[in-house]
Amino acid sequence: MDYKSKILIVDDEALGRDVLEGLLSNEGYKLIFAENGFEAIDKSLEYLPDLILLDIMMPGIDGFEVCSRIRGNTLTNAIPILMITALDDKDSLIRGIDVGADDFISKPFDRIVLRQRVKTIIKLNRFSKLIEEKEKFEEVIRLSGDGFIIIDKTGKPLYLNSKAKTLLALPEDHNNYSSFNFFDKLREQYRLLNDDLFSGWPDIYPELPIMAVSNNFANYSEFWIKITILKKILVSEEYIIKLSDVTQEIVNNRDVWIFHNSISHKLRTPFNSILGGLVLLQQNLTDLNEYQNEMLNLALTGAKRYFDNISNILDLLTNLNNKRLSGYTTISQLTTIIEPIITETKIEKFEIAPLTIIGEIKLNIPIDIIELILYKLFDNSRKFHPVNDPAIKINIAQTNNNVIISISDDGVKLTAEEHLKIWAPYYQAEKIITGEVEGSGLGLSYIAQLMNKANGKYRSYNIENGDGITVELIIPIPTEN
Repeated sequence: MDYKSKILIVDDEALGRDVLEGLLSNEGYKLIFAENGFEAIDKSLEYLPDLILLDIMMPGIDGFEVCSRIRGNTLTNAIPILMITALDDKDSLIRGIDVGADDFISKPFDRIVLRQRVKTIIKLNRFSKLIEEKEKFEEVIRLSGDGFIIIDKTGKPLYLNSKAKTLLALPEDHNNYSSFNFFDKLREQYRLLNDDLFSGWPDIYPELPIMAVSNNFANYSEFWIKITILKKILVSEEYIIKLSDVTQEIVNNRDVWIFHNSISHKLRTPFNSILGGLVLLQQNLTDLNEYQNEMLNLALTGAKRYFDNISNILDLLTNLNNKRLSGYTTISQLTTIIEPIITETKIEKFEIAPLTIIGEIKLNIPIDIIELILYKLFDNSRKFHPVNDPAIKINIAQTNNNVIISISDDGVKLTAEEHLKIWAPYYQAEKIITGEVEGSGLGLSYIAQLMNKANGKYRSYNIENGDGITVELIIPIPTEN
C-alpha cells in the first residue's frame, strides 16, 4: 500500500493505541506505535514521521519530556507534535506550548475533529517541507556552475537560474519568463547538433544529451553547451533542463580524436607496406647468405618494434593542444583522395558516380579534415557490414550553394531512432548492431561537429530499394568562388 504519510502514536495504554488505530487506519496513513517515552524518541529518529500523536500522562518520562527531547534534536525538531491529554488546566497547556507542542486534543476524542485536525497538520507539514525543499533547490541551482531551467511541456519557462540566463543571452534581471519560448530562444542562440531529438518533445530520449554550438561557430568562436533533460518534477507537466558549458571538453576530445585518426591512417598504412614488403622478402629470397639473412631479420624485427612503439604512443596519447582548422578543399583534390582512402580501408567493391559539377569549386573545409571524415565513414561501412565486405557508391553533386557528397553501402539498415542517435555524443552503434563495443562511440558525433564548424550539414537515411544506408555530407561553397 502506498501510504500518504507516517504517524507515530505514543501511548502507554494498549486501549489508547487501539482507539487511535481504529480512527485512523482507514485514512491511508502508515501507523507506527510506541508504548513509552523512550521508545517514542527512538522511533521518531528511526522513522522521521510526518506527525506524532503524543499522550502526556505516561510513566517513566512523560509527554512533556518526550516533546522537549524531540525538539532538541536537529533531525526531529521540525516534526509536528499533537499532544493528547485528559487535562484541561491552563498550566498544562502552557507547559506543552513551552516544550514545543504544535496542538492539543483532549480525550475522549471526537472522531471527526481528530481526523480533520490530523489531516490539516499533515497537509501544512507537507507544504512546509515542499517550500523548504524548493528553497534549498533554488539556492543550490542559483549557485551552480550549470544553467538550470524549469519549463512546461510547451517550452514556456517557469524558472531560470543566473547561469541559464547567461547561456541564453538574457539579462540578469530578466524575470518575465512568459515572454519567450525556451526552444525558440535556444535555436536563436545556438545551432543544435542533433536537433531532431527535440522533435518528439516531451517524449524524447532523456538518456541522450543534445549538443548545441553558438551560432557564430563558423567564425571559429567555439562555444558548446550540453542540454540534458532531467526527470519530471512536482507535477507531470514540468521538466528540469540542465545547460552545461562543455566547450573545453568538446574541443580537447575532438582534437585528440582528429590527431589519433589522422596519425593512424597516415602512419600505420605506410608501415604496413614496409612490414609487408620485408615479410615478402624474407619468404621469397631463399638464396641469401647468412649475413644477408641476419640483416633482413634485424630489419624486420626493428620495423615491427618501431611500428609497435608508434601504435603504443597513439593509444596512450590523452592530450593535445587546441588548434584551429582552416583551409579549403577543391573538387579535384576531393576526387583524388577518394581512391587511396578506399584502398586504406580495404574496401574492394566501390563505384564513383560521374561528376555533375562543372569547373573547379572550393569547399569550405580543409582537405585533411574531409579526408579524415571520409576515412571514418568508409571504415564504418566495412566494420558494420554483415560480412565486412560492403559495396560502396560515392556520388558528388552540386545543388544551389552546396556540394553534396553521398556515401551509400549495402550493409545494415537502421531504425528512425538509430538514425537520430548515431550522431549523438558517446552513442555506440557497435553495441546495437554487432553486440560489440569498439572505440569510444565518438566518431560520428565529431564528424557532425566538424561539419558544423564548416557551416555544413549531415544526415543519414535507409536506402529505399535494397540494404544499407546513405550518409550525406552537405558542404557549403564559399561566396568567393
